[in-house]
Amino acid sequence: MNLIEHHVIEVLGPPERREWDDGAVKCWLVPARVDCYGQIENTKVFCSTEEEAEQVRAGYVYLA
Repeated sequence: MNLIEHHVIEVLGPPERREWDDGAVKCWLVPARVDCYGQIENTKVFCSTEEEAEQVRAGYVYLA
């Protein structure tokens, strides 16, 4: 599987904490507008920790 760079243009809201029923798996999702090779879309950036989620802002780059 190939991964490509996504560039955050704008954060659309605060990070959202997600937990599943077993409580063992949790993550943070940050709603954002991103650019991937000219394709602009609204999505949610997956983050493993709250600290990582708080660092998502315009200019943040991630692979997906």
